[in-house]
Formats: sequence, C-alpha cells, structure tokens
Amino acid sequence: DERRRAAIESAPGNRFARPNLPSASRRRIPRASTRVTNLAFIAERLRIDFSRETMGRGGEAQASGSPPEWDVIVVGAGVAGASLAYALGNEGRKVLLLERDLSEPVRIVGELLQPGGYLKLKELGLEHCVDGIDAQKVHGYAMYKDGGEALVGYPLEGRGDDVAGRSFHNGRFVMRLREAALGCEKVTVRQATVKKLLNVNGGGGVD
Repeated sequence: DERRRAAIESAPGNRFARPNLPSASRRRIPRASTRVTNLAFIAERLRIDFSRETMGRGGEAQASGSPPEWDVIVVGAGVAGASLAYALGNEGRKVLLLERDLSEPVRIVGELLQPGGYLKLKELGLEHCVDGIDAQKVHGYAMYKDGGEALVGYPLEGRGDDVAGRSFHNGRFVMRLREAALGCEKVTVRQATVKKLLNVNGGGGVD
C-alpha cells in the first residue's frame, strides 16, 4: 500500500496547546474532500501522527495513550484558518487547528477590514475580535490630486451604527481570532509544523 500520513512536530513553548494530547502511531487517512488554499487546509476525518511526544501547556511532554481523532484539521491559524476553526467548532465538529508560530504576527499586511468583512465577522459571531485592539472605524476614502479633493463613502445606509470598515494592527486581530478559536470546547489549537500527508490504499489524497 502507498501510505500518506499527516505528521507534525510539536513545538516548545506551546502556550495554546491543551494538555494530555497523546502521541499517535500510523493512522489511516480517507480521501480528503475539501481544500482551502493560502491560509487554511481542511481534510475531512484526518488523523494526525505526532512526533514521539506531544507537548502540554508548559511545553512538557505528555504520556502516550489512545490516539486523538478529529473531524477536521485546519492548517494555518491566520484570519481564515482561525475563523474557520471557530465556526466549525461551534457547529459541533471536533477541530484541530495547527499553526507553526502562535506568537503575534508583526508584519504589515491586511491592515484594513472592509465593511463586508465586518458583516461576515458578525455572521460568524466574531465581531468582538475587533474590540480591544485600537481598531478605528473607516467610513470611506478621501482622494487628493492637484489641489482637488474627492470623498467616497461606503454605501452603509440602513446598516447599524457598528457597521463600517476597520483599520487595525493585523497581528492583534489575528491573535483575537485565535483566542476565540481556543475558547471553543471542540477546538484544539497547537503550535506545530505539518511535514507531510500519507495516503492509505492508494487513495486520492492532497499533497
């Protein structure tokens, strides 16, 4: 049999990891039915093959036991990955969220959330993630050229007072989303590196 498995390395200092997650041996992985590129990858009914030990909250090794099993594995705890894990966890799915570095991102990227993005946060129950991060409401744009000025506002008529764009530090926003995911009983958040996936019986897995 051609075998493919998901193998990850537990990283030290994993403050998001939940305790008592045991190590696992070789696991079967049915064909993945869903794929999300860039920020998150989902594979239905995957099981993880950890390196020899899993790590607890303080980075301590945990004893082996029955292998854990998840309904969904999400790789990447950025904006999409953390939001997805939160949403699926609230639907009752057992979710493993993996991120290679759980420290706050410091790069400048995605510093403006458009009103449509905020509405999607409200739909997911994540609108509170823009609170407490010094987010500033944005109602439109101002354009200047040759001494002239043009104001372009968002079409927000009929929306609530809270509906607007948001300008913020992306890293703080990501951390708030991760905290929300961690707060779901069905979601396990781990700092780890996914090394590879193995197929069982030549099934059509995802590279």
